[in-house]
Amino acid sequence: MKEGWKYMKLGEVCEILNGFAFKSSNYVDCGIRIIRITNVQKGIIVDNSPKYYPLSEESNLNKYILKKNDLLMSLTGNVGRVGLLPTGLTPAALNQRVACIRMKNDNLSKTFLFHYLNSNSFEQLCIENASGAAQLNLSTVWLSNVQIPVPPISDQQRIVSYLDAEFAKIEALKANAEKQLQAAKDLFQAALKELLTPKEGWKMKTIDSLQTDMYRGSGITREQIRLEGVPCVRYGEIYTTYNYWFEECVSHTDEQIINSKKYFEHGDILFAITGESVEDIGKSIAYLGHNKCLAGGDIIVMKHNQNPKYLAYALSTPDAIAQKGFGKTKLKVVHTNAPSLKAIVLPIPTLPEQQRIADRLDALSANVKALQTNYTETITLCNDLKQALLKKVFEEDG
Repeated sequence: MKEGWKYMKLGEVCEILNGFAFKSSNYVDCGIRIIRITNVQKGIIVDNSPKYYPLSEESNLNKYILKKNDLLMSLTGNVGRVGLLPTGLTPAALNQRVACIRMKNDNLSKTFLFHYLNSNSFEQLCIENASGAAQLNLSTVWLSNVQIPVPPISDQQRIVSYLDAEFAKIEALKANAEKQLQAAKDLFQAALKELLTPKEGWKMKTIDSLQTDMYRGSGITREQIRLEGVPCVRYGEIYTTYNYWFEECVSHTDEQIINSKKYFEHGDILFAITGESVEDIGKSIAYLGHNKCLAGGDIIVMKHNQNPKYLAYALSTPDAIAQKGFGKTKLKVVHTNAPSLKAIVLPIPTLPEQQRIADRLDALSANVKALQTNYTETITLCNDLKQALLKKVFEEDG
C-alpha cells in the first residue's frame, strides 16, 4: 500500500452488480445487446459475436441495463479483467458472471479506478482470491470488500493525467507498428493480384488438367500426435499453422498406429476440405520439405508438374478463393471435395515465369512476416510498459 493514501472497500465507493442469466435460446437478431464474459478482455470490451435479447422497457430486467462507461469485470475464467463499456455497444444488458462497477459519488475518479483495476497486481489479487479448480470464479462479496486506494481527488487527477499522456505515447507506438504491417499486407495483396492476372501467352487450366494424382488423407487424431515420429499434417493446421508453403511439419505421429497411411512428398499441394467458413474452405499449402509425411483426414493431396510455390500463391487469389467457395453453404461446418477442387481454373504461365512470380511474392511475404513479428513484439513491449507505469504509480512510494 502506498504510504499516506487512504484505503476503502470497493463496495463503499462503488455499486457492484452481477448480471442476469439470459437464455441463449431467446437471442434475437435485433434487440438489447448482451455483454457476456467473452466480451470482457483486459482493458477493453470487445465487439465479438454480438448477441441480442428482446428486452422491453417494461421488463423486470431493467436493472441489468448498463450505462455508458460502466466498468465491467470478468468473474469467471480469466477473473479480474476489466473493461470500460464504450458508447458504441450501448444500449446493453449485463449477462451472468460479469460484474458492473458503478461510481456512487465524486470521491473516486472512474478513470483512476479503471487504471488501478487494470494493473497486473490487482488481477493477480483476484486470481488468488477466486475459488474453483477447473475454472476460477470470483465472488462479488469479495469484490465489494477488497481494499482499493482512494487518494485525494487532486492526486487522482494528477495520476490520471500522467497515465493518459504516457499511455497515448504507447498507443502511438502500437498504431505505427500496425500501420506498417497493414501497408506490407496491402502491398502483398496488390502484387498478388497484379502478378497473377493472366498475361499474353498464359493458359487458363483446370486443377484437373494440372494434377497427376489426387487422393484423400487418412484420419490422424489429436491423441495420436507424438513429439517424435513420422511428420504429419492434420487439416486444422492448414488453417492455423501454415501460410502459403512450408518445409517442416509441426506434428509427428507413430507410423505403426495409423491404419490407412496416406503420404505426401516434396512439391505436393495440400487442400483442407473441411472448414468453418465458405471464405476459408479449401485453403491450400505447398510442401517443400524432403521428408515423406502423412496426410491426415479431410486433406486432399495433389501431385503435379508445376511450380509448387506458384500454385500455392495462385490458389490464394480472390478469384481462386471465390471458386473454392462457389455453391458452398455453411451449416455447422463447410465441406468441399475433389470434384469441386478439380473444377478450379488457374492462370498458368511457363515454368520460368512461375518461378519469377514465386520469388517476387516470397520476398513480399517475408517482409509481411518480419513486420508481423515486429508488431507482436511491439504489442508485448507496450503492454509491459503500461504495467510498469501502473506499478510505479500504485505500488512504489515517492
